[in-house]
Parts: sequence; C-alpha cells; structure tokens
Amino acid sequence: MYAVSGGKIMSMGDKGILEDRVIYIEDSRITRIAHIDEPVDERYELIDAAGKYVCPGFIDAHTHIGLGEEIYRVEGDDINEVSDPFTPYLQALDGVNFWDLAFQDALKGGVTRAMCMPGSANIIGGQAVCLKTYAPNKGDMVYK
Repeated sequence: MYAVSGGKIMSMGDKGILEDRVIYIEDSRITRIAHIDEPVDERYELIDAAGKYVCPGFIDAHTHIGLGEEIYRVEGDDINEVSDPFTPYLQALDGVNFWDLAFQDALKGGVTRAMCMPGSANIIGGQAVCLKTYAPNKGDMVYK
C-alpha cells in the first residue's frame, strides 16, 4: 500500500490539476485522494512526489510490444508474416514474449496498458491483444 504525497495530480477530468493532496493506492488501484493536512496512516509506504507531476498510466494504442523483442533478431520477430500480405487469422497473443524487456521499458515510461498487434507490413495483419505492461503473474497481463 502506498501514499503519494506532494505532487501535482493531473486529474484528467473537470477538476484539472489537484495540489496539496495525498493519493492512496492499494492493490494497484487508487482507493482515495485526501487533503495533504490529514495524517498518513502508518500502514502506507509514503512516496514524496514534491515538485513532480502525478498522472494516470498511459495507454499505447498501437504497439508491437513483446512481438519485436528487444534482445533478439529474426528469431524474436513476430510482428509481420512476410509470406502472405493478408493474414487476418494471426493472433498477437500467440507471439507475445511476456519476458521481453520492452514491457519494463514501457512501464518506466508511464505506459501501463498496450494494444499489441501484428502486421504493420501486411494489408490485414491479424488480431490484436490488450495487455497490461505489468502484473504479478504473466497470465494476468492479458485482458480476457
């Protein structure tokens, strides 16, 4: 459990930027936002975000994360099926390497969700999959 305090919170709504607040996070979810004057419960690990912006995770709506693996060459490239320009039957999920370093890189950059798809070079490349860039269990990274 975390309490993020002191940052400028980008609410992404009508409230705009919130200041002098504490964000409480439990199980990867924001449970409440309180005023900074309220004492922080000792059960929460306090994160000082003073001088920083706090915003929700970004969604990458078109990516090949896990398909064009960072540390492999041809043997790790499952983005395009070069033998046929029309491959609607391909499923990105079949080629995703959930241990690819790109997931860590995306998460460090603030991307928490991604639409991973095959076939940038194909006329019809196949079926995409929605992924979380992090989950305690690799199987939980896929939206089913």
